[in-house]
Amino acid sequence: MDGHQKTADFLSNCVRNNHKWGHDVAWALEEEREFDHNALLPGDLHDTAATAQTKLQDCKIKELSNRMSDCEANMKKAHTLLWGRCTRGFQEDMMAHESWVQVNEHPIRLL
Repeated sequence: MDGHQKTADFLSNCVRNNHKWGHDVAWALEEEREFDHNALLPGDLHDTAATAQTKLQDCKIKELSNRMSDCEANMKKAHTLLWGRCTRGFQEDMMAHESWVQVNEHPIRLL
């Protein structure tokens, strides 16, 4: 296992095991692409849906919104954790690179 894979595994496991909804970020890091929270949205209700169904759907949407906020916060934590594992020289090289704007605060791109 090379250094990149060891770092990726460490970061995924740390986020997965220590943060609420951390498995969303771990999945994104492992797949090297964003987790699609929109795929988790509940389907549309029919016009004849009962009040209880409507309230349940509203709760699911609110929970998904909270999950998305947690995921965004966890991505920032993952970036901080990954950045902290980099040597100062590597950090300086990265900040001087032309792609730094795209990588900064984005752990998938940094990884």
